[in-house]
Amino acid sequence: MKNNQDRFFTIKMTRALEDNAFASGITVSELMEQAGKAVAEEIKKSAEKIKTNKIVFLAGFGNNGGDALVAARYLLEKDYKCEIILVGDKNEFNSPAAQRNFDKLANKEIKWLNIKKTEEIESILSKYDSSYIFIDAIFGIGISGEIREPYKSVIEILNEKLDTNIIALDIPSGYDPALENNLYLKNVKKIVNLGRNKIQKDHFNGSEIVVKDIGIPDDCENYVGIGDLKWFYPERKVDSHKRQNGVVTIIGGSKEYVGAPALSALGALRTGADLTFLQVPKNIRSIIASYTPDFITI
Repeated sequence: MKNNQDRFFTIKMTRALEDNAFASGITVSELMEQAGKAVAEEIKKSAEKIKTNKIVFLAGFGNNGGDALVAARYLLEKDYKCEIILVGDKNEFNSPAAQRNFDKLANKEIKWLNIKKTEEIESILSKYDSSYIFIDAIFGIGISGEIREPYKSVIEILNEKLDTNIIALDIPSGYDPALENNLYLKNVKKIVNLGRNKIQKDHFNGSEIVVKDIGIPDDCENYVGIGDLKWFYPERKVDSHKRQNGVVTIIGGSKEYVGAPALSALGALRTGADLTFLQVPKNIRSIIASYTPDFITI
């Protein structure tokens, strides 16, 4: 991957990119392992700068939290003292990949805490000072809709009251570069973008922004895949009319070959185009028109 921090990806673009990667055969577990390893490397660099080995992970129950568990595993192998604070009232992680990484930490020497209710937040977070590095892995790009409790209060306290170094895993929790939103984690020293840069220019000017390769092939970005169709294919309005959802003109065919333009037009109709015009030789026009009354043959 070209480590180009200037090129910006929205959350929607990132989701399309990831789905293209999954369609190519890469698994969620593989990406999670690479992401966690990359984040652990960046945490280690920051920890060495301030001479600490105390790391606290604030992890949600999505894949962002799963990335954090992988990072914790790598850091534990390097004798870092890791604590994990799970944020949310759940019994298991949202994805099998994240749950498997939780299970891998079951026999490790690690302190676990869980913030389930808003009233628990200050009593738990007040125990930490500037000698700790906090890893924000609550949401990542997995957020949608309004931020509810206890997540809302966790973000507010991290912004206003916690005097420590905070590293955001992928993007700061609550941040969506495409939305006008004031409730997101702002008090971050470093942002470790996974795969591509997701931070809008002039946002987080005081933070170190790093883009880490996690093994997403360039082809998943350079060629249209199922992710692009899933996230960018326009929705058809219920009151739309012809010409509002695509007009396609196909030129082709000959006396011997009548199938290609017909198949191309059928494909255009199946993708949602309203109108298909076929410009074909006069002597095969009636053959082409016989495929379906939807064809407009010229």
